[in-house]
Amino acid sequence: MNINHYLKQLTPRLMLVSIGISFLVIILFFAILIAHSWLHESGHMLGGLIDGLFQGKLASFQITAWQNIAEIMTPQQTTILNAIPGMFFRLGSIALVLFVVYYVLRFLYNKYKLDIIGPVLIGSAFVVEEIIRNFFCGTDNPFANPFSVCTDTVRVGAEYLMYFLLSIGLVFVISELVVKLGLVKK
Repeated sequence: MNINHYLKQLTPRLMLVSIGISFLVIILFFAILIAHSWLHESGHMLGGLIDGLFQGKLASFQITAWQNIAEIMTPQQTTILNAIPGMFFRLGSIALVLFVVYYVLRFLYNKYKLDIIGPVLIGSAFVVEEIIRNFFCGTDNPFANPFSVCTDTVRVGAEYLMYFLLSIGLVFVISELVVKLGLVKK
């Protein structure tokens, strides 16, 4: 079969839905990255509150570094001000992100009876981000320093792998939702 055969099967509605899915994936991709940044730093704050309570203090926090994601400033680093950062502060971000991602994906999977591949890819993106980039290559670990196995190649490779998994996972989930909601026929 040649390309003309496939082009004849494309209907204007299918092309519009495909373009719409593409735009939706892009918008959701950046919205998820922005929400992830806030969620991650909130995990540090929740963990820091627990650390502070164990020290008999009510911890307070300051966001000391910001990053620009799609022209929106999001937190990059949180500092605990009046308590000593402990394990809950260091690991709270990873725990909160993975907990929230798991329950959001589980909700979508159960509510819309999704195929497992999309949610697994999206969940894997956050596992890569949190475990490789933040735990091994960042300071969200018991030692507050990157591990020696983390090189620039590992860090950048993990970042691109996270973007790839998130993008492909979103394509699967959104495409499936479009079919399940009756916007196009399978």
